[in-house]
Amino acid sequence: MEALDALNGPFEIDIVVGPFHPFEKELRDYRGPHEVRVHKGLTTLAPLMETCDLMISGAGSTIWEACCVGIPLILVQTEKNQAEVANTVRAGEAGICMNASELIELGNEVFASAVAEAVASASDGKVRKRLSERAKRLVDGRGAERVVAAMFEYKI
Repeated sequence: MEALDALNGPFEIDIVVGPFHPFEKELRDYRGPHEVRVHKGLTTLAPLMETCDLMISGAGSTIWEACCVGIPLILVQTEKNQAEVANTVRAGEAGICMNASELIELGNEVFASAVAEAVASASDGKVRKRLSERAKRLVDGRGAERVVAAMFEYKI
């Protein structure tokens, strides 16, 4: 939040936390320039994804849903098992990708710079539009259909 506070705003920020998030209370007590809503225990992110202009997330599997609907992304790889997701998004130029250990080392300015890059074109939306278009190219939303088709073609 400190990194986001440094940017021109204010922004409406929806934060989704898991059941063991260590800073939930601090997020709920936030009193900065932005409107912050903290969500916990969600069974789907679809309603939030329908209305968001930018998604900042770990580089987990939820990213594929965001790509399918064309949400501009800022990804932070927090675990080694997220490297393939981050590398795929980076290679497709579908998001701004960072590594958590680098962010810890380099500080809030690097993170704020990435967010600023994604929102800088607020008036014309060029950066977010480009990220959105490239994200949609990565995921067509027909994976389940292909899995079912492959299952029916499989012979025992």
